[in-house]
Amino acid sequence: MSEQAVHRIIFSGHMIDKKSQARPRFPASKEKIVKISIREVLSKEKYAAKNNIQCFAGGACGGDILFHEVCQELTIPSEIILSSPVENFMKQSVSICGSEWKLRLEKLLTKLHVHQINENAGEKKGINIYELINEELFKRGMEKGKDKLTLIALWDGEKSNQKGGTYKVIETARNLNINEKIINIKKLKEI
Repeated sequence: MSEQAVHRIIFSGHMIDKKSQARPRFPASKEKIVKISIREVLSKEKYAAKNNIQCFAGGACGGDILFHEVCQELTIPSEIILSSPVENFMKQSVSICGSEWKLRLEKLLTKLHVHQINENAGEKKGINIYELINEELFKRGMEKGKDKLTLIALWDGEKSNQKGGTYKVIETARNLNINEKIINIKKLKEI
């Protein structure tokens, strides 16, 4: 992490849909346009911050991995926040989407700084692992003050009471009056 990094960006977004998913949120057919959209938003943030930027996100298949890949392409430092040891995390949040996603995260893990949260910490606080990751994202993001923080969210536009879900991250950012950039998956056209 760059000590000069002033503006911080946290990312939250949907995982790529599993084939058996009842309600589609992030269909695999939108992966390319989602990555392009993330690149557009991040490029603008990088320019606005005069390249003085630091990013944080989880490591799940879909939005998180795409976000870190775009950070790499744009030479923006990013750090991965995991809710459990890598092997467990892979089973819970990556391999379920296919072996390609596992390989993509493994590649990122060799290049980026990884923070592993104590997965038992959530039990002590009465929150799930996804809420724990989100708490850590906001903690790291606000180290320089909330006025130096932007949330980029990949969201389907549907409000949800799912604890630790993308909508809850957006809701928290709004309650804290944090700058947000929403990429609405439903409005993106497949390419």
